[in-house]
Amino acid sequence: METFQNFNAQNFDPNSLANQTSTAIMCVVVTDVSPSISNYVDAMNTASRDVFMQELKNSHRKNDILIKNITFCEKVEHKSGFLPILNLQDDYLDVKPQGRSTALYQAVDEAVSHAVSYREDLEAQGIEVRTTIFIITDGEDNSSSLQSLNSIKAQINALRSNEAWASTFTINMLGVGNEPTFRRACIDMGLNPDKCLSTIGATAKEIRAQMGVVSQSVSSSAGAATVNF
Repeated sequence: METFQNFNAQNFDPNSLANQTSTAIMCVVVTDVSPSISNYVDAMNTASRDVFMQELKNSHRKNDILIKNITFCEKVEHKSGFLPILNLQDDYLDVKPQGRSTALYQAVDEAVSHAVSYREDLEAQGIEVRTTIFIITDGEDNSSSLQSLNSIKAQINALRSNEAWASTFTINMLGVGNEPTFRRACIDMGLNPDKCLSTIGATAKEIRAQMGVVSQSVSSSAGAATVNF
């Protein structure tokens, strides 16, 4: 098992998971917690609890779903390793504004790295895996190093050329606010904004609706027909 620097969090044991199921759905939620989220954080937390977590916990695939949350301001923190959705409280994804700036690229880089590593561990146990990374942000990166940006580009290129994973690894970004900002961020990371980016305003109705769309896509049994990022 893998030990993270932040919170010394560990993934759910792949051997134990293999004794429980032959399939797994891994979901990494990457959440911006920089001060600018103050305008909509209550609506986002409510939607995370009442829509996202409940949709997954009541899904027909609930026994197969593992969740991991990564938060970022100028620092990136891992709230836990990958854990079964049924082992988590409804407020697992709740966040509060903190810090001063936004290390988006570093957070996404770490999300992809840990998702790939754990997926490989699960597949080594004979588990069939689908992976999704869901990014929520309202601003452009102003804190990550060039090394993080180069690393995420390399990882995205490697994923895109991995034919075995092409239909079972998805990345989606939800931008709250100014669409051109998020399109530039996607392009900087090597992502195709026309495929993976959705933008909304900071209203409770829009946030709740989008959380529902994402949670349904996570729990769906079907993979993407082609690379979605």
